[in-house]
Amino acid sequence: MPAKPLTLEQKQDAERLKGIYDERKDVLRLSQEMLADEFGFSAQGAVNQYLTGRIPLNVKTAVKFAEHLRCRVSDFSPSIQREIDRLSRYASESVEPCDMSNEGEQYLMMLRSLSPDERSTAMNVLAVLVDSWRKQRKRPRKKKGSGADSHDPDQ
Repeated sequence: MPAKPLTLEQKQDAERLKGIYDERKDVLRLSQEMLADEFGFSAQGAVNQYLTGRIPLNVKTAVKFAEHLRCRVSDFSPSIQREIDRLSRYASESVEPCDMSNEGEQYLMMLRSLSPDERSTAMNVLAVLVDSWRKQRKRPRKKKGSGADSHDPDQ
């Protein structure tokens, strides 16, 4: 039993996954025992718990199910697919190499030293700050003397 109850979304993911499993298990010659062995689980019960919504799916297990059921993760879990998409943006093949200053390298090292949750929070804060900074840069600045009584012939 998980530490906290599954959300409605997690339960719906499990229902969709079970539907796909039930629909394809005969054609693909799959069993829960075989999947447990393939996934490295000690018993078939773990597979059953994912399929019945007793254990919440995670990215790694969702990908394993998708591989064996020959479907996409999004077919049963749109939220996990979004997480995979978010993570894939930072895959080494998709990241453009850049010439960083020493200061940039130091910031990168600091981020790498954080736990995944701390790093996620830090990245969210940075994204908000960068967005705010970009918005401020795009705003036209008022010139001195510009007001209702000043006249600009180019307008």
